[in-house]
Amino acid sequence: MIDKISKNNRVLECFLDHKRSEVQMDNIVEEVVEEVHISEQNQNFQDIEVGVEVGAKAGEDDVSDFYDPDNDVEADDDDVVNKRDVINDISIMDWIVPYKSDTIEDDSDYALSDVLLSGSESDDDRTVVRYPEFNALVDMANPQFKVGMVFGSFEEFKKAVKEYAIKQRRNIHFKKNDTIRVNAVCKDDCPWNIWVSHMGNGTENIQVKTYNPSHTCSNEHNIKFLTVKWLVRKYLETFRADPNWSLPGIQVRVRDDLHLDISRQKAWKVRYNALQILAGKEGEQYAKLHSYAAEIRKTNPGSTVIYDLRNKVFKRAYICLAACKQGFLSGCRPIISVDGCFLKTRYGGQLLTAVGIDANDCIFPVAYAVVEGETSESWRWFLQLLATDLQINNSHAWTFMSDRQKGLIPVIKALFLASEHRFCVRHLYDNFSNAGHKGKTLKDQLWQVAIATYVAEYENKMKELEGLNKAAFEWLKTKPPAEWCKAYFSTNCKSDMVLNNLCEVFNKYILDARDKPIITMLEMIRTKLMRRLQVKRDELMKYKGLICPKIQKKLDKWKEESIKFNAIWNGQSLYQVTGFHGQFVVNIANYSCDCRRWDLTGIPCEHACASMRVNGLKPEDYVHDCYKVETYLKIYSHAINPISGEAM
Repeated sequence: MIDKISKNNRVLECFLDHKRSEVQMDNIVEEVVEEVHISEQNQNFQDIEVGVEVGAKAGEDDVSDFYDPDNDVEADDDDVVNKRDVINDISIMDWIVPYKSDTIEDDSDYALSDVLLSGSESDDDRTVVRYPEFNALVDMANPQFKVGMVFGSFEEFKKAVKEYAIKQRRNIHFKKNDTIRVNAVCKDDCPWNIWVSHMGNGTENIQVKTYNPSHTCSNEHNIKFLTVKWLVRKYLETFRADPNWSLPGIQVRVRDDLHLDISRQKAWKVRYNALQILAGKEGEQYAKLHSYAAEIRKTNPGSTVIYDLRNKVFKRAYICLAACKQGFLSGCRPIISVDGCFLKTRYGGQLLTAVGIDANDCIFPVAYAVVEGETSESWRWFLQLLATDLQINNSHAWTFMSDRQKGLIPVIKALFLASEHRFCVRHLYDNFSNAGHKGKTLKDQLWQVAIATYVAEYENKMKELEGLNKAAFEWLKTKPPAEWCKAYFSTNCKSDMVLNNLCEVFNKYILDARDKPIITMLEMIRTKLMRRLQVKRDELMKYKGLICPKIQKKLDKWKEESIKFNAIWNGQSLYQVTGFHGQFVVNIANYSCDCRRWDLTGIPCEHACASMRVNGLKPEDYVHDCYKVETYLKIYSHAINPISGEAM
C-alpha cells in the first residue's frame, strides 16, 4: 500500500510539474500573440507603453548600377560574398531564449491514482468506484473521451476538446460554456456531443456525464481551433532549429502533419510569434541592454558601449568593439564611410555604421549604433563617440565618405572642419536623374566626369557633357567637384573611392540581423564580426607575397597596361611617359605622376610602371605600406572575445 501511494505521489508530482510548465508556456505564447493582435489594430506603437522610441520605417532605395572595378570591396572577400550564416553555426546568448520545453513520458493510457481517483476508499473491503482519469501528459496528444472520465478543470477539458477537433479534423464548438457545465457539439446535423459538469464531491474535478462519439460529418481542411497560438506551441522547436523557415514550408508542413490548410498570413503570424518567443519579445530586450553592455565591457576590455536613456526610455546605443578600434588604428587608412540603414522591427529606428577599409581593400567595420533616425542630433552623437575612439584630433588628414544626407553634412563640417567629405556618385546620379537628366548616355558621361583623375581630364569630360546636354552640364557645374570627382580629391587617405561601397557592403552583410530584436541584432553583428576577424586573419597567414593579393592584382593590371607607354628617363628621378592618352611626368622619388592615380591610391599607375621598367625597378617596392601583408596582419592581430549568456 505504501509503495502504491509513493508511486501515485510521483505521478502527481510529474503532473503538477507539467502543468506549471504548460501554464508558463501558455502565458508566453498568449502574451506574444496578443502583442501581434494589438499591432494589427494599431500600427502606431507608443514608446511610453514599451519604453522604446519608435523610429521611421522605409523601404530600401533602388541602387544604380555604377561599378568601379578599382574599388570593388566585395571582390575576393569570401566572407561577404558567401554570407556565412554564423548564427546557425554558433548559439546566440541563452539569455534571449526565455523558454525551453521539457517532455515527461508515461506508458499508461490513463492515470489511475489513489491520490487523484474519484470516489472513496477505506481499509475495509467496500466496493470502490474507479473512474478513468484524463492524463494530460499522455492523453492530450490524441484525446479520447469516455462517460465518467475525470478532468482536473474545465480548461483542461476544453483544451482536450480542441486537440480532439484538430486531430479528427472536425469543426466542433462549445454550445454551453459556463462555470457549472460545458457542452461541446459538432455540426448541427452531426450527433457528436459531450457534456461535462462538476463531480459534486467537494473537489474542482469535472466529469463527463454524457457522450456520443458518433460522427456523421466529413473531415474538414480548415479548423477554427487551429489557432496561431496552437501552431506556435507545436512548432516552436522547429523554429529554434531553423529560424528562417519559409512561409510555404510552414504551410506544407502543417498540411503533411495535420492534413489541414492555413493561409500565408497565418503562417507569417506563426513564424513571427515563434521567433519572438525564441529571441525574447522585442520590448523586453531593451531592459537587458545594461547587462549586455556590461558583459561586452567585461569580456572585451577597451570596448566602448554606450546607451542613451531619456526618462527611462531607450533612445540610442553605440558599440565600438576593442578589436575593431585597435585593428583600425593598427593600419587602416584614414578614410571612414558612414551611412544609415533602416531596421525592420516593430519599433523601427536606424542603424548607423562607420566602416573603414583594410590593407586588402576589403571592408573593416569600426562602429555601429542604433538610433531613432538619421537626424543631425543622432549623427553628432555617433560621430563624437567615433572621433574619441579613433583619436581624431586633427581632421586635416581624414576623409569621410557618405551619401548626401542633410542631417550629416553640417555635422561633419562642424566636427571635422579640415577633413575631406566625399559624396557617393551613385547618390549624385539619383539627384541628377531626378532633375530630369535621364538616360544611359548622360549617366555614362557623368561617370566619366567623376572618375577623371586630373583637372584637365575633368574639364574635357565636362565639355563632352555640355555637348550632349547643356542643361545637364549646367546642373552638374553647380556641384563642387571636390565632393565627388577624383581630380579634386585629397591624396592623404590613399583611396580614390567615389562610391559609398563600404557601408553598402556591410549593410548587406548584416541584412539578416536587421529585423531582429535589439540584443539579438547586436549579438548577431558582434558574432559575425568575431568570425570575420578570425577568418580574414587566417586567409593571409600562409600567403607568400609582400603585397596583399587584391592589390597585387591591381598592380599587375597596371604593369600590363604599361607596355603601351614609352618612358624616357632624365637621369635623376623624373621620367617622361608618352602613350595613346597623352604625355605624363612621373616622379619616382615623390611617388607621383601627373595623372594623379599613383598619388591618390598609393599604387604605381601604368605610367609609373612604364618608368620603372626603364631601369629595372620593381613596382612592388613602390607600393604604399598601407597595402603590405605586414600591415594587414597587424590590423587583424586583434580578436573579438566571445561573451557569456545571461545565466552565467
